[in-house]
Amino acid sequence: MDGSRGLTRIALVGAGFGALFLVLGLLDVGGFGWFQAHGRVLLGGFLLPLLMAAHAVTLARLARAPLDAAKLHLAGGGVLAGSLLFALGWLFQPSPLLSVVGVAGLVLVAAAGIVYAVHVMKTAPKGGLTTPDDPLTKGDDACLKHVHFSHRFLALGLLLQVVAAALAFVSPDVWQLRVHVAAQHVLLVGFGLLSLYGIGHFWVPRFSGVPAIAAGAIKGELHTTLLGLAGLLLGFLLDQPGLTLGLGFFVFVGFFTYMGVLGANIMKNKSKTQRVTPEFTYIPWTFTGIFWLISAVLLGLFLNAVPDVLSERAAALRFTHVHVALLGGAVQLLMSWAIPARADALGVRPPRFDGRMKGSFYAFNAAVTLAVWARFADAAATWWYAALGLLALSLVLYTATVGGLKRPAPLATA
Repeated sequence: MDGSRGLTRIALVGAGFGALFLVLGLLDVGGFGWFQAHGRVLLGGFLLPLLMAAHAVTLARLARAPLDAAKLHLAGGGVLAGSLLFALGWLFQPSPLLSVVGVAGLVLVAAAGIVYAVHVMKTAPKGGLTTPDDPLTKGDDACLKHVHFSHRFLALGLLLQVVAAALAFVSPDVWQLRVHVAAQHVLLVGFGLLSLYGIGHFWVPRFSGVPAIAAGAIKGELHTTLLGLAGLLLGFLLDQPGLTLGLGFFVFVGFFTYMGVLGANIMKNKSKTQRVTPEFTYIPWTFTGIFWLISAVLLGLFLNAVPDVLSERAAALRFTHVHVALLGGAVQLLMSWAIPARADALGVRPPRFDGRMKGSFYAFNAAVTLAVWARFADAAATWWYAALGLLALSLVLYTATVGGLKRPAPLATA
């Protein structure tokens, strides 16, 4: 057991709490900070365990480096419990007591996340996966660098979040906000994006049957992203928008490289009959997830380039920047790769892109689009319920299709 199944269950529990807090916020129950609690639970209690699970299954199956399942479950439970405590600190403000509870929850998230990150960095090999006997391993050593760097940034980002929470008691108006925003981008770009890069480059060559187009390009996207992340970190900490924008542009360059390498991998193995085969199913999800992510990266640059022009719609644009990146991009990419990965693990062909699978895809992206529109239009709660309903429908159809795949029964022997 690689521990990924337990982490996935933990992530689903976090998603359930996040959805509950969102609904309570839309109903305005008690006038509490449900929306803030919703965001903190989804980030720490859903997305973090989900990425942890993706790393666990990737390292176990492709890098021959299974992680300790007990440590993973302990870390996953820690980040979920800490996220719930952190969210509790936002529900009944102003409250000094619950502020302390919230900080304690954040410390628990950081401790569990850092223990997990250290375990990954000790367990994951630093190289030696690329072999001339197996062309599909061509980019694997470069992918390992993404894995190691992403977990270094996970530890750094969590530490910065704790520092930001501590500064809230000392300098809540200046340095606390700077450190908080810097920490968020270290986690989202340094851990989130680099995780998606590494996991994607590990799996897509196996899905397409085509070796990585260029291992050098995989290394290049890493180093341009590192340069861009350094600019974001310094720019936010020093309050220098020019530095944030100038060097932050390299995050876009890294993502554009990733999009090109991944797209070339997928498109090089086109169907000769031009028919939609089962192996095609993950591709619409992947390309759409990449579209949402690159939109979020460009919007982030745009927000820093002309902040005064956009000041009237800044809140809606920040909402779009975050939700398009996390839900439309990261979650959709992980869902896309889970389709062929699960089919391969069971020894069956992936489901076709029709019926329930197609309905899930369209409902998911309609939900993201409707949520963005509702935020810009200051729409009534009914539209938010519609977006949540579409998202729930998508997940039900997806689970019924992908979760319904079964290992073939063994042949009877005489």
